[in-house]
Amino acid sequence: MIVYVPDQTEPGKKLMSIVQKAAGEENIHFFRTLASLSRWLRTSRHGNAILVTLPRDERELRWLAELSLESHLDNIRLILVLPKGDDTLMQIGYRMYPRYITTVDHGLEDVGQVLCEMYNTQSAGRPPEIPPAAGIGCREGRQ
Repeated sequence: MIVYVPDQTEPGKKLMSIVQKAAGEENIHFFRTLASLSRWLRTSRHGNAILVTLPRDERELRWLAELSLESHLDNIRLILVLPKGDDTLMQIGYRMYPRYITTVDHGLEDVGQVLCEMYNTQSAGRPPEIPPAAGIGCREGRQ
């Protein structure tokens, strides 16, 4: 699991909490800068990972879209949380082919459920980067 949340704003804290409950903190690579995320994506083997991202603004979203165009997001399942539901942001976001897209205005509660569904539909019910003993919160009745 890869998470890009640049700010410690209320939506950022809430999103991080949701992700931690679903995947367990030890199974998450957190990034606070686009440079560090970009460097990690370009140099690491990330296989069939999930990227949950909450870009600050249009500039950051365009940077992520550029990573997508450069094929650095190939084989990564993307959950995109936009700062607002503005048409320009939505158009850029949809071009990245996310598995799920939402906005901070719409709420973040569905992100945990989407993560659970992504894990449960994968073979053996667990992503390769999470060991069987770790499990995920949604299968244990937590959200």
